[in-house]
Amino acid sequence: EMDIVKLEQDIDLSLSLLGVKHDKNISINQKISLENKVDSLIEIKEKYEKLLKKHQKVAEELKKLKEKEETYKGIKEKANICLSKMQIEINEDESLEHKLDKLETKID
Repeated sequence: EMDIVKLEQDIDLSLSLLGVKHDKNISINQKISLENKVDSLIEIKEKYEKLLKKHQKVAEELKKLKEKEETYKGIKEKANICLSKMQIEINEDESLEHKLDKLETKID
């Protein structure tokens, strides 16, 4: 009998600490059921918080990757511009060589 009273008091205290309002006249089984439901909700909340933290980490990593992608795009763009300039210079050099060849042919 004392153990049941102590258990009821412990459950009442647990529920009140969790902010759960309940009728003092409900049975011990109902109290245990209510406490189990509260425990389940706490467990769900903890899992949600872990998922939220993971989501935040993924979002941060995605942001970093996007920044790296933008940097890469900028570097690639600059490299393409340099390659284009080099190609123009090569074409100009080839054109000059061709003109020189023509002149040399005419001279000969």
